Amino acid sequence: MDSELVQPLLIGILVMTAVYIGLRRAFRVDLPSVRRGVIVFAAAAGLLTTFWLRENRGALGDYSAQIVMAGIAIVLALLALARGALK
Repeated sequence: MDSELVQPLLIGILVMTAVYIGLRRAFRVDLPSVRRGVIVFAAAAGLLTTFWLRENRGALGDYSAQIVMAGIAIVLALLALARGALK
């Protein structure tokens, strides 16, 4: 895979996951149409982030520390959610 695409793609996946988890928790409704809407919006946010970072490589270099910290925060939030679901 092209190394120019790997970093923006990973960050886009992190954004998509964070948006999906946040919206799923906000819309506690379990209707299929709401679930599909949340999935589509999260996927669009992840794709837009990926494409924007791919086009603006300077922003990726400038904000790499913040992006890494946000990624760590997402992982910690996922662990806290998983821990809460197990209780």
